[in-house]
Order: sequence, then C-alpha cells, then structure tokens
Amino acid sequence: EGERVGKLAMPRELGERCAEFLGAHPDCCVRFHYGPTCGRGRTNKWVHAHWYETGTFSGTSRGISPDNSPLNVQGQTRFWVDDDLKIKEIVITRTFSQWEESLIRGMLVGKEE
Repeated sequence: EGERVGKLAMPRELGERCAEFLGAHPDCCVRFHYGPTCGRGRTNKWVHAHWYETGTFSGTSRGISPDNSPLNVQGQTRFWVDDDLKIKEIVITRTFSQWEESLIRGMLVGKEE
C-alpha cells in the first residue's frame, strides 16, 4: 500500500475554509476548463472537473490584510460517489492564492517557535 498524501478533512472544516477563502476573495468567480465529467466505464464512480478562480485578494480573513493582488488559482477536483450519487471521497489538487500562501507561512512560523 502506498503512502497516503494529503489530509482527511471533515465537511465542517471544508466549509469553514471555504468561508475564510471567500472572506479574503469576496469577488471570487469559479469557471471550468472542463466541467464535471463522469469517469469512463460502467463501474467507474469518479467524477472530475478542471477549474480556475479569478478575483482579487481584497478582504481581511484570519487576520491577514489584503494586498489587492489578483486571484489566479486553478485545480482539479475528483469525487468518488456511491450508487446513490452521494460523495464518499474527494481529492483536490490545486494552486494557492496569495492569501493562502500567507496563511501557510504564518502556520509554519508558529511551528518553529
């Protein structure tokens, strides 16, 4: 079995992080390079989408002041669904916004102390 990369997140945590992100980028707009698409084959239960976000880092969130830099984020999201089309697993691969980079730097500095 391979090493698991990433983190198991609870729905509440995902919701909170999205709210924080939108606080920092109140004009965020999500668009799709490729919209949600089902996997190939009858037994493939993965749905994937390739997307990008535009906007501006214009709001304060988690104590980080905005610098009005453009939001230029993109990524891919994959959902594994059950027979009732309920999401059972989600995998997100993405780039980070200026706000997220500042947040991560702050967390790393806090660990060093």
